[in-house]
Amino acid sequence: NVFTVGKLPNLLEESIKFDELSVVTPLSKKALDYYQFEMIDTTYFNNLMIFNMVFQPRIQGIPLFSGKMSIIDKDFAVIYCELNGEERITTQLRNNIRITQKFRQYESQFWFPTEMTMKSNIDLDIPGFPILFWTQHGLISNYRINLENFKHDFDMNILSYQLLSKIDREKLWKNVQSIPLNEEEEKALQHIDSVITNMGF
Repeated sequence: NVFTVGKLPNLLEESIKFDELSVVTPLSKKALDYYQFEMIDTTYFNNLMIFNMVFQPRIQGIPLFSGKMSIIDKDFAVIYCELNGEERITTQLRNNIRITQKFRQYESQFWFPTEMTMKSNIDLDIPGFPILFWTQHGLISNYRINLENFKHDFDMNILSYQLLSKIDREKLWKNVQSIPLNEEEEKALQHIDSVITNMGF
């Protein structure tokens, strides 16, 4: 690359920086504060279920992405993510930012990004100079994990979560509930809640 516009983004970071702008990613630990997610369908990969979702900004008026995401069952790791900034993410230099990132599993446990593409329109604001349609593509073919001369071992994935209060759980359930439960389903739900409570969860 003779010309570059910053590094390729890593969606696993809490935020991505575009020129003077910093944008929270949908894979951030705070993503649920900024984005709303909806599962649209399921598929399969290597006999494991894949949950396909779409997401969009929860808060209007701040720069956030919309897009698609696929999460694999068992590990609950993101294996594909597609982000679209549209008119919401505009910097002094670029707009119409689109990012895709694919992930692959290594050593049967760690999911790492392998293929990344970022597209954007670059406006240099020079009279008579056309808008550039910029594409950056990166391919990581392999990872070497826990080398002998490396000082720190990477031996586990960290899954973080936050418990909701009963009121928040009920609000969340009512917000996403498309068909009201019938009487039998309500009883089953109360039974499940009772079992979980008595088991000490």
